[in-house]
Amino acid sequence: MENALPNPHPHHHKHLALICLGIGIIISLIYHFFLGARGYGISLVIFMASAVAGALVIGAFTGNRGNKWSNIFLIPIILGSAASMLYAGDVPRALGLCLAFLGLIFFLYWLTAPSIPFVEVPHVWHLEIVDDLLRSGSGATGALKETQIRGSADTSKILRGLIIAVPFFFVFLFLFATADTAFRTTLENIFSTNFSQRFWFYEIPRDLIITFFVTGLGWTMLTRSFEERRAKWTEHLKELDTTVTGVFLGVLNALFLVFAYFQIKYVFGDVDGFITGTQTYAQAARQGFSQLLLASGLVFGIVWYLYRTTNLRVAKIRYLTLALIAETGVIIASALRRVMLYMNEYGYTVSRIWAIFVILTIAAVLLTIAIAAILKKEYRGTLKKTFLAVFLAYSTLLFVNVENIVANENISRYLNGETSRLDTQYLGRLSSDAVPAIHGLIISQANGGQALNILGIEKCLLEKRLTADWRNLVFSDYRALAILSDTTASVNCVER
Repeated sequence: MENALPNPHPHHHKHLALICLGIGIIISLIYHFFLGARGYGISLVIFMASAVAGALVIGAFTGNRGNKWSNIFLIPIILGSAASMLYAGDVPRALGLCLAFLGLIFFLYWLTAPSIPFVEVPHVWHLEIVDDLLRSGSGATGALKETQIRGSADTSKILRGLIIAVPFFFVFLFLFATADTAFRTTLENIFSTNFSQRFWFYEIPRDLIITFFVTGLGWTMLTRSFEERRAKWTEHLKELDTTVTGVFLGVLNALFLVFAYFQIKYVFGDVDGFITGTQTYAQAARQGFSQLLLASGLVFGIVWYLYRTTNLRVAKIRYLTLALIAETGVIIASALRRVMLYMNEYGYTVSRIWAIFVILTIAAVLLTIAIAAILKKEYRGTLKKTFLAVFLAYSTLLFVNVENIVANENISRYLNGETSRLDTQYLGRLSSDAVPAIHGLIISQANGGQALNILGIEKCLLEKRLTADWRNLVFSDYRALAILSDTTASVNCVER
C-alpha cells in the first residue's frame, strides 16, 4: 500500500510499542481522575477527546492513509459527549455514554483498517471489530515484548525495572498512607482522591487493566495497518424453502389481519367495545401498549432475518412480507394511539416519551425495508445506510430536553384545566433539566408552595454537588442554579 511501512525497522517497532504503552498510561490516568470518578459531563468530554487524540497519534504513525470516512463516527462521539455535558437526566447520560463509546469503537477500527471506499463497504459492523477488541490482550503482550529487542538493552531494563517496581511502589504507598494521617491527607488533596480500600483494591487494579487493554488496542491498530488485515464479509444468503416460508408468513398474516381489524374498529372507532368491565379508556389503552411494542419488535426481527437471508428475491415471499409490514403498521399506530390516550389522562413521563421514540424507530426501519424490497435493493446497502441513520438519529435525539418537555406538558395541562391531577412527586424526581418548567409553577402561583419546596430541595442538592467537585460540570445544573438563585433564596439547605 502507498506510504505504508510493511516491514518497519525493529527499532521502529520498539518506538511504536513505547508510544502505545505511553498512550495506555495516559488514557488510564485520565479515566481514573475523570471518567472513573464521574461517568458524565465534562469528564466524559475530556476522556473522549483524549481517546480520539490517542487514536489519531497511532494512526499518524502507521504511515497509511486509512479511511477518511471513519470520521463520520466522530459525530456520535461528539454529540453523545456534548449531550452528557449539557443535560443532567439519566437518559442523556446513559445513552450518551453508550453512543459515544460505540462510535469510538467504530472509529478506532476503521481509522487504521486498509483503505476501502465507503461505497464498497457492505456494512460497517462485522465480527472483525469484536475479534480485534478481544485481541487487545495478546496485543498488549506483543507490544511489551517489542520493547525488549536487542540493541536497546538500557531502555528494556528501565522498562522492566519500572514494571517490577509498580506493585511494590503501591504496597509501600498504601502502608505509608495508612500509617500517617498527614501524609494521606496531603496525597488526597493533591490528587483529589480518597485513599480508601476502594482505591487500593478496586481502582488501582482497574487502572492497570485499562492500561494493559489500551496498550494492546493501540498495538492492534498498528498491526492491523501494517499487516493489512482486511474485513471479511460473509455471505448470509440462503435458499429458504418457499413453501415453508410462505405458510409461515401466511399464518402470521392471517392473525395480524384479524387483529388489525379489531384495532381499526375499536381503538380508532367504537370506544365502548374497547373498554371492558370497570376499566377506564386510559387504563385499557395502557394495558396493550407494551405487548404491541413487543409484537412490533418481533415482526422487525422476523422481517430483518428474511431480508438478510433471502434479499426477498422470491415474489411470493416479498409480497407476504410487505403485507405483514403493512399490518404491523396498523399495530404500531394502535400502540401509539394507546400511549397517547394514556398520557392525556395520566400525564407525560420520560419513559413513555422514549418508548414512542423506540416504536417510531421500528416503524421507520420496517418502512425502509418495505421500500427496499419494492425497489429490489440488496440487504447490505440497506443495512449500512439504515444503521448509520439510526445511529446518528439517536445521537441527535439526545439534544431533545425530554425532562423539560415532560414537566412543561404536565404543568401546562394542569394550568389550562385539562386535568385536575399534577404529580408533584414525579416532578421532584426529575433532574435539573426540568427546573425551567417547574419554575413556571411559582410564577403562575398555582401549586406554588409545592413547586417552591421541590425547587428548594433541588437547589440544595445542586449547590452541594457543584461545589464538591468541578468535574460535576453539567450546563443544565448551572442554568438551574441561576434560575433558582432568587426564587429559593429563603430556603435553608440542611445536611442531607
